[in-house]
Parts: sequence; structure tokens; C-alpha cells
Amino acid sequence: MIAKAVWLSRQGCGDSFWRAFVVDPNDDDGRTRYAGSYVSSGGVTLRRIETGGESTIIAGGVHNDDVYERLAKALGGYNQGSPQFSRGQGNSWLNHLIDISNPSSATFVRYSRLEEPSPAQKKYMARSKAMDYAMTIMHDDNKLSLPSRSYIFEGGAYADDLVLENGAPDPRAGQVWCFDYSESHWLAGIGLRARLLAARGDPLALPPIEPTGRVDC
Repeated sequence: MIAKAVWLSRQGCGDSFWRAFVVDPNDDDGRTRYAGSYVSSGGVTLRRIETGGESTIIAGGVHNDDVYERLAKALGGYNQGSPQFSRGQGNSWLNHLIDISNPSSATFVRYSRLEEPSPAQKKYMARSKAMDYAMTIMHDDNKLSLPSRSYIFEGGAYADDLVLENGAPDPRAGQVWCFDYSESHWLAGIGLRARLLAARGDPLALPPIEPTGRVDC
């Protein structure tokens, strides 16, 4: 499929595929027009990416759109117009999974009911529909049936004095813990912050809320 997408991009069969896979001759860094970059912020650091059982370590919390993510942009751009996506910091596929909610979300529905949505609101809805379309094509069993992608973030650390039920020191004491945020979460209407809060839990709540969703970093 990737090879076919690259072939299509060179045959003029779709501007979005061209933007995803053909290097921009005017770009000094040799990037394509869909080469977005994610830079970790907000106290959570991207540690690795899981795709179909394969794990990719992310150095320094910075990730540039790879072939998988540029394919997603190409498919979404084909559906809603190639200008829906771009390159540079803050314009990665992961940024959009975090910043844009799916077409069933309250935000999307509220915008869609406006008599005259603003240009920014129209852009939001179009990008949301583009992303939904891309994931449908990539992951549905009767289409490409590609594995879904998960992003593993560092969310915090276990207490230094953590102990087991029997009072013995817990081997996790002082170690960092991570949580995952995936395309499947996006499709289900679950955001990155919701995943982080679930993984943190709340020991001061009444009754205390146990952390859920923590994974190995």
C-alpha cells in the first residue's frame, strides 16, 4: 500500500499523496509538505510508539511524522482536501489526535449546528472528518486492515517510599510510569488528558480513585 501511494503521488493522481511522499524541492531539510513534528509538552513526554506489536523508541520526546502518519494525512487530505494538513512543529498526526476530536464529539456537534461557523470552526470539522476517514480506510477489516497505532507517554513516577501489601519495598518505587493514547481512543472519543488523569488516579478523593491504564515505559 505504501509503495502504491508513492507511485500515485508521482503520477499526479492526488495532491495529498504528493504532499505526503514527494520531497519538497524548496525545503532546505528535504521534507515533504506533510512532514509534521510533535514536540512533547505539558508535563507528559512521548517515550515510544506501538504499531502492530512493533515498538519505536522516541528520543527526547520529539517525533517527526513517519510513513504511516503521512499515509494517514494523504488519505484524509484526499477526502477533505489536501490543505487540511501541513508540516512543521505542531502539525503532526499526533498533534491532531490530541487537539482535534472525532465527528461524534460534543465540540464537533456544536460547531456543526452553528448557522455560520467561523473559518477556524469549519477547518476543525473538516480536519476531524478527514482523520476519521483516514482511520476508517487504514483500519477497517474490509479495507486496508492496517494495525492501529498507540503512543506511549511518560506520566509520572511512583513514590520513593512505595511498599507492597506486606510492607516490603515495592520494586517500582521511584520508577517512572507511562500510559498509552491511541487512535482507538480518539475514535472512542477519549482524549489524551482523560487517559492521563485515569493513569494518575486520585488517592485524596473519597473514596480514593485507583490509577488505571498504566503501562511499562
